[in-house]
Amino acid sequence: MNYFHDVYLGFLAEQIARQCEQMSALKCSACESKIKSPLLHICHQRGLLEKLQIHFEHVRGPMLTDIEVYYDQVQELLPHSDNPLKDKNNYVNAGRLWLQMCSAEIVFYGRYINEFNHSFIDRAFKK
Repeated sequence: MNYFHDVYLGFLAEQIARQCEQMSALKCSACESKIKSPLLHICHQRGLLEKLQIHFEHVRGPMLTDIEVYYDQVQELLPHSDNPLKDKNNYVNAGRLWLQMCSAEIVFYGRYINEFNHSFIDRAFKK
């Protein structure tokens, strides 16, 4: 059985990036005040790496708690053996271990998303 850990880890990396982007917008005073000019929005001034560095720990904790929920979101796009419980344990444990060892820089520089797995990951977010 060939597991697509790179697809699953790419999905988790994308999830982290999206949640950090959302947190950045939620904590932006210009967004709260509905100011139109992007020059006054701290969420527009910061790059993705900076947003990851600021919000990563706030995102990772809940993701570790809900790791099985994230697997459920993407499971139908992943290859499986004839033992669904074994498959779930394999993917969930790999995701949990990766999240425990992960950092903002690993998400940003790790190239977990590529042309091959992007189509799988994109489909998981469209569900």
